[in-house]
Amino acid sequence: MRRLLLPGAGVALIVLLAFAAPLLPLADPVAQDTVNRLAPWLPGSPLGRDEFGRDVLSRLIWGAQSSLQVAFASSAIACVIGVTLGLLAGWFRGVAEFLSIRSADVLLCFPPILLALLVVTLLGPGTGTLIFVLSLLYLPNFIRVAYAEVLSARTRITWRRCGRSAHRRRGCSASPCCRTSPGPCSCRSRFRSRPR
Repeated sequence: MRRLLLPGAGVALIVLLAFAAPLLPLADPVAQDTVNRLAPWLPGSPLGRDEFGRDVLSRLIWGAQSSLQVAFASSAIACVIGVTLGLLAGWFRGVAEFLSIRSADVLLCFPPILLALLVVTLLGPGTGTLIFVLSLLYLPNFIRVAYAEVLSARTRITWRRCGRSAHRRRGCSASPCCRTSPGPCSCRSRFRSRPR
């Protein structure tokens, strides 16, 4: 836990600086000063100027704000939609499972750059398009993780019910898991092996 204190403090500082950009005494990030272009250091510009004379520090902080907004929005959208589809697919199975998992497989078939170029060509450039593209790229991972966790939980619930039913009957031939299991009844052998 202590190992995460320093990286966590660094990330928190970056986020704080990015969202406090309107309150900080920064230079205009788009104002050009061609006389001082590529200057290594100037008063009020500790990181110097770029090729158009714009303040590098101001552009970094304002750009971090835009980047974090895009990252948070795309991750939140992909998380909500992906977890919902994964839960539906894992719990109800059938058509919901087929549509959710196959759509995730289709998205995974496209190379990320190709998918991004396709969406940008159809919708045009912009922040909304970028958020939409990143949400599509993150979506399959959320779907598959949520789907796998729901299947694991369903399996545990089924075997617990099987164990309770077998304990009551001293044999589980009538329990749901053994009626649907293709192999031999593991519950019956487990309970018979116990000394009475």
